Amino acid sequence: MRKILFVLLFVVAVPMLASAYEDSGIRFSDLHGQVAVRPDEEFDDAYEYADLETKLRYNDRIWTEIDSGAILSLADMSTFVIKENTVMVLPKPETQVSSIKILSGNVWVNMKKMVEGGEFHVELNQAVAGIKGTILTCRTGDDFDRIVCAQGRVQVRSKKTGEIVEIGPGEQVIVGGDKPFEPEKADLDSLEKEWQEDLDKMGSSLRNDELTDVLTARADLIQNQVNDLNKLFESVSRKASLQQNDLNLLERAARNISSELAEAKTLASQAQARGANADKPDRVMLVAAAKLTSLAAQAEAKVAAVLNFIKRSLVNLHKNPDNDRLDMLAEKAESLMAEFNQIRKEMETANGKSQSWFEDRAQEVSRLLEYVARLSEEASELSELFPGDPKARAISMTVGNMNKELARLLSSLRVVSIDYAAIDMLKNYEENISDSIEIYNREWDKYNNIDKESTTAQSKILTQSLRILGGFAKVKRQYDRAKRLYSGVMRSAASSRFKTAEHLEFEDLWKRVQDNFMSLSDLAGILQSRIEDLQNRINSSGKLRR
Repeated sequence: MRKILFVLLFVVAVPMLASAYEDSGIRFSDLHGQVAVRPDEEFDDAYEYADLETKLRYNDRIWTEIDSGAILSLADMSTFVIKENTVMVLPKPETQVSSIKILSGNVWVNMKKMVEGGEFHVELNQAVAGIKGTILTCRTGDDFDRIVCAQGRVQVRSKKTGEIVEIGPGEQVIVGGDKPFEPEKADLDSLEKEWQEDLDKMGSSLRNDELTDVLTARADLIQNQVNDLNKLFESVSRKASLQQNDLNLLERAARNISSELAEAKTLASQAQARGANADKPDRVMLVAAAKLTSLAAQAEAKVAAVLNFIKRSLVNLHKNPDNDRLDMLAEKAESLMAEFNQIRKEMETANGKSQSWFEDRAQEVSRLLEYVARLSEEASELSELFPGDPKARAISMTVGNMNKELARLLSSLRVVSIDYAAIDMLKNYEENISDSIEIYNREWDKYNNIDKESTTAQSKILTQSLRILGGFAKVKRQYDRAKRLYSGVMRSAASSRFKTAEHLEFEDLWKRVQDNFMSLSDLAGILQSRIEDLQNRINSSGKLRR
């Protein structure tokens, strides 16, 4: 029977060094079906079924049965996604080099960090894969192992011959069987589709508050990675002469971010789906999901711009050892333009985005404006060095136009923030008025059930009518307060070009308040007319008796 393993390892590092404690610190963040755990040195009768609270120890063996699976999480958000019919073993406490052992089945690993100077080992039946922050997948069977590299570099050593082969992105190697032990092309798209259903379960077993914490931690991680990439990019792009090592460092930082985005998007989608299906959505969770989605899109655009810069810089590096400054400045301007175009494209659908989305975009545009200012200085210097040069003139014009466009874009991103307390207050008014309609309708039914022919009944009708109108007066006071609240908030937001999600929610609440109040007003008007007629009839009846 063919046994499968997937391992996805990202380029940032997790210490899994020897520990004096039996507890490995690894936990289940999701599981379904029947998942069992036992110490590796014991027999199968020692297996115990696991749940989300199970503590995993060093050298524990994990077994997922048919139609079962699990996701393991480390403290730094590294994850192991385990398919059905899989057996894997966690590292021993005394292990100096981090490792996991796959005896059978399918495992996807997203490793965030590696111990300084160390290497992560994935041991299969026929081979051992050594990684220092790399994305890879592996398939292990009785006779052969297949190891596929999606990102970075992987060194694969055959257990039988000791021979070592290194593979890069989009390559695979088969160890054992009758296949040659050499790199060949891999189908990464098919592998990704095979794992999509399992990866989509990420975060599904977490409570809303736990998922919110994970979303926030992921957003912080991506934000820090983007900040580091921005600093490195600006440092590298300032250099008059680029070296290959500069571009390698830049590419590694960009790939680190790229490898983080898939899980981030999955977790954000998980939260958004919960919000869409909930009667009362968890606003804190949804805000965290929106922020993570926004940061992921921002990071994706930044990575694309940096990789494009690297690609063009490599051409220049090999073409001109002196790194012509005009060419380098043109590359920087083009990279900047790519980021600007990405943000401008996102602005086409900006209406309805959260307030935090606009804040994040404004910060990004402000950063680009600072970068443009430095490019403008460099462009001016080169224009003096190359007076009349059309390329220098074109670059200077491009940078100047970018400065104006970014300033306009920043101005349009300034939206008025609507306090959530104001939204909650208006929501309370809307609920109170809605409740009043129900009460009002009940009182109206009582009014209609009174015998209207007798004089005694007429007095009772009048009393009931006045009670209903008194209730309407209370509702009218609530409506006036809601109107003042809405008018005050909308005055400050009137100048904004875009409407945030909070703005649209506030408007929708106010429309419901208005509609409810108008329904009550119509009923109150009818009742007022009947009261006046009833008072005239009662007064006339009294005169006749006298």
